Amino acid sequence: MQNFIIFFVIYLILFSLTEWIVRRKLNIKKKQKFGRSYINKSHKIGTVVIYSVAIVSGIIVAIALKNTSLVYYFFWVGLFVQAAFTAYMQYKYDKASKEYIISIIEIIFVGIGFVGLLILLPYVTPFCMIS
Repeated sequence: MQNFIIFFVIYLILFSLTEWIVRRKLNIKKKQKFGRSYINKSHKIGTVVIYSVAIVSGIIVAIALKNTSLVYYFFWVGLFVQAAFTAYMQYKYDKASKEYIISIIEIIFVGIGFVGLLILLPYVTPFCMIS
């Protein structure tokens, strides 16, 4: 667990540093200090649907297979799909802001986080508890 905490801290520092460098080099202004800004109503509704489906399906599969560790996977998949959806919406409707580049970086870091979860928390494997 200590390795995961170290990984998580380094992960957050690298993500923040990468985002800061890219924003500075490409002159991408942040739209909000905290939180997320939505491109339009479809983007907001799509985000809520993606998170809801990920959470509900994760819980249903975890209960059906009696394996609560699967919820972690659905959480990461939900984050990945949501980041990809956001990048698409930003690219399609707000290309001039170049904010989609930051969203693509988020997708990469969500993938890195998922791999880190798989490596550093081996007890959170999908089939370790299926009887």
